[in-house]
Amino acid sequence: LLTDFTGKMEDARCTVERDKRLIMADVGKDVDFVDETIQVLINSGMSTRELRQAYELGVDIRGAAKMNWAGISAVVAWRISICIFHVMEKHDIAKVVLTVMGFCVWAWCFVKLRADKRIPLVVVTEKIAALTMLLIEIPIALMP
Repeated sequence: LLTDFTGKMEDARCTVERDKRLIMADVGKDVDFVDETIQVLINSGMSTRELRQAYELGVDIRGAAKMNWAGISAVVAWRISICIFHVMEKHDIAKVVLTVMGFCVWAWCFVKLRADKRIPLVVVTEKIAALTMLLIEIPIALMP
């Protein structure tokens, strides 16, 4: 897409000139919208109505389609360690069951969401996990 791309649809080349005429006729007066959509696609890695609106408002959307697998992997590893702690130290199976059920609900939501909705879910999950760890889990683990 980026090879010789000027950022303007009108500068695009087709191997068959008739194709270009048909495409331009189909786009009609929406050339600016198409140019903007392509720019959003290049910057973020995907193009959705919400991303186009954010782009119009001046939001930096670069890399918006990139998933932070390291962050979510850390959250999963932390939750697994909490489960092991509750089984080994506290003999509290109920917390393990609740954690597993919560993870299943999260995973179901993750799978059912469109790709552009998954990234905010991951970001929110990472933040909630960090707060939970700092405010609840660490103090509980440190209790005698």
